[in-house]
Amino acid sequence: MAINTAFKPASTAVKQRLIAHVMGREKSGKTNFSLTAPDPIILFDFDYGLEGVVHKFATSKKIYTSEYRIHEISPGKFVAEWDRFRNEFKIALNDPEVRSVVWDTGTEVWELLRMARFGKLTQVMPHNYGPVNAEMRGLIRDAYSSDKNFIIVNKMTEQYLNDKPTGKFVFQGFKDIPYSSQINIHTQRNEDNEFQATIVDCRQNAAVMGIVLEGPLVDFQVVLNMVFS
Repeated sequence: MAINTAFKPASTAVKQRLIAHVMGREKSGKTNFSLTAPDPIILFDFDYGLEGVVHKFATSKKIYTSEYRIHEISPGKFVAEWDRFRNEFKIALNDPEVRSVVWDTGTEVWELLRMARFGKLTQVMPHNYGPVNAEMRGLIRDAYSSDKNFIIVNKMTEQYLNDKPTGKFVFQGFKDIPYSSQINIHTQRNEDNEFQATIVDCRQNAAVMGIVLEGPLVDFQVVLNMVFS
C-alpha cells in the first residue's frame, strides 16, 4: 500500500542535547549546574545570584551573558526589553558556535513577558492569557527546532493553603515548562551542605527517573551521558 506523499517517514536521528528544566530554592546550585553544560554558553542573566558563581567557570569555559533587570525597567519600556530578549534568544539559537543556552531565571522571563503584554503581574483575567501562553510556548518550540542544550532555571516558592504556609515548595514560573521540558531536575543541598540534584522525570530515558546526584556528580554532562547511554 502506497503512503500518501503528504506524509514523510519519522526521523530516526536523535539530537544529543537536552531541553532541561532546573528548579530549586535559593542557593541550591541551579546556576552552578547550568554552567556545567557544554560551552560556548549564552546565559540570559535576570538574577542577581549570578555574581560569585559565573567566575568559577569563566576561566575555563566560554560564557557570554546578556543582562536583564526587570525591577529596574521603567514603565513603558517593558515591550522594548521583551523585544530585545526575544531577538537575542533567536540569535543564540541560530549561532552555529553556541552549544548551550540558559534562562536564569525562567521565572523572570515569564514576568517580563506578562509586563510587556499586560503592564502588570496580577489581576489579569484568565481568558486574556491565551496569546501570552502561546508566545511563551513558541519560544520553547524554537529551542526544540535547534540543536542546542536549552536550560530553564526556575525559582521555587512556598505553597500556601488558606493563607497559611504548607511547608511545601513549588516551582515559580510558566505552568507549561515542566511538561514542555525533556527532563526536570530538582536541586537542593544535602546533609553535608553539598549540591544535590534529583532527576524528577525524563522523556528520553525513564530509567534515570529518581536518580539522586551529589557533589561533583551534579554536572550537566554527567546527566547528558546518563540519558543517552
